[in-house]
Amino acid sequence: MDERRFSSEKQWVLRGLILLLRSLKRAEKRTIINMKHFLIFCAIVTAVWACGDSSDSSSTSSGTASASAAPAPSKPDGKKIYKQYCVTCHGLYGDMGASGAHDLTASVLSVEERVAVVTKGRGAMTPFENLLDADEIEAVAEYTLELKKD
Repeated sequence: MDERRFSSEKQWVLRGLILLLRSLKRAEKRTIINMKHFLIFCAIVTAVWACGDSSDSSSTSSGTASASAAPAPSKPDGKKIYKQYCVTCHGLYGDMGASGAHDLTASVLSVEERVAVVTKGRGAMTPFENLLDADEIEAVAEYTLELKKD
């Protein structure tokens, strides 16, 4: 009889363990599902945040912004544009000469001539008329005058 009792106690313990494991398995599934939902939510929030408007919300919250209060468009930064597009061939100081680029420190071209060269290109130089607008090209041409050694 003791063996039967021991056997039935083992069965109850085993049944209890099986029930416990099943409940844990369900809890794990719920946790995994909740984690998936959380990650999807985070991805959506990140995408919305990254694509959102970066302007200052305090200036637009009143809803009475007038055209006269809007800031005037600023002049393009020739140095920044030069560093983005021109430094690869001309170098940071204009004297690198990679890929046949002319030495800008020794150039005698006027601003108008520089604008024409940047717009249409020369030799192996890429024409920038489709990449930059006229104001940006002029800003770069003016910046290249600063590179000229006296």
